[in-house]
Amino acid sequence: MYLKHLELSNFRNYRSLKLELKPGLNIFVGKNAQGKTNLLESICFLSQGSSYRTSDIKEAILWTNDLAIIRGGAKNKDRKIFVEVFLPRRGRRKVRLNGSYLNRISDLWGNLIVVIFSPQDLDIVRSSPVFRRQFLDRILNNTNPEYIYHFKRYQKILSQRNSLLKLFHQKNRIRKFLDTLNLWNRLLATSGSFIMMERISLLSILNSFANKVINKFLSGEKLILFYDTPISIKKKNDRKDLETSMLKKLKERQKRDISVGATTIGPHRDDIEMTLEQKDIRSYGSGGQQRMVAISLKFAELGFYNEKLGQRPILLLDEVLSELDEDRRKSLLEISQDEDQAVITSTHYPEWLEDEKAKASVYIVENGKIKAW
Repeated sequence: MYLKHLELSNFRNYRSLKLELKPGLNIFVGKNAQGKTNLLESICFLSQGSSYRTSDIKEAILWTNDLAIIRGGAKNKDRKIFVEVFLPRRGRRKVRLNGSYLNRISDLWGNLIVVIFSPQDLDIVRSSPVFRRQFLDRILNNTNPEYIYHFKRYQKILSQRNSLLKLFHQKNRIRKFLDTLNLWNRLLATSGSFIMMERISLLSILNSFANKVINKFLSGEKLILFYDTPISIKKKNDRKDLETSMLKKLKERQKRDISVGATTIGPHRDDIEMTLEQKDIRSYGSGGQQRMVAISLKFAELGFYNEKLGQRPILLLDEVLSELDEDRRKSLLEISQDEDQAVITSTHYPEWLEDEKAKASVYIVENGKIKAW
């Protein structure tokens, strides 16, 4: 899978850009605030219909303009894809796939898959559980339509249950509320158990891939990823048993949920435990170890997509090289060179490119303009 050409109009600091990209390694070199990250963001828009940097699309529109447009042509196996994303200053964004407008942004998912590592992705390791859950959910939403169904269904049911919990102070209606709450419990457990089972299965696969990569950066150190949930999992791969356990836990927590007015148990509260050499990487890992674990998780994501879809997604690496020592920088570029397509930004020309085995297309980015090295 690779992006063949990219066209930008009034996007960030690009008033007009037409760029031809090649398979393999593409490196964009330039000083800070020249537009390197904006370029990667535009590719993410083509993949997800949204930004990994902001939820306010007005920020992505060149100042004084009312509309930004992103167009891209890609090859997905034997299929050609053409995606257009329209970002208006007022109104809703629109996405067109192969000439047809999509009713939902989520209909774009899975057509052009990218895996991006940016400085924000260190949050997967360092920050709150929500970033780790989002990491798993994004992968599963890209590869499993049934997961999308249960994920959206769970969010709706959770919202309904939480709304009901907030009304329990009306004592005269408590019996009616309890009957309704039991209904939401059953529905929540049905979709919640599916989400948890898929996450646990994915985490096992990612763990295997991540360790293959991390050995290239942290020799001899073993990473263990564990799905952390208070819901009892007695039988592995038994969804019915997990559904029963979740329903039991929801009933156990019912009084507490009523008192706080929110659902305190379920996949929306779960976490991923990460240990390196049996030590919690979040609490005891060095900054360098945390960075390499985060990068390894991204390459594990690539490996999963390749196994699941039979093709490798586009790899995007934003300002990763400057934070690594020379040996790890070289290892990272060598691994990236094996991808169908990798797009990397850097403030400096990588010395590794002087190696006769190195193969890469290099571009200079300066003030919203791009030219070949």
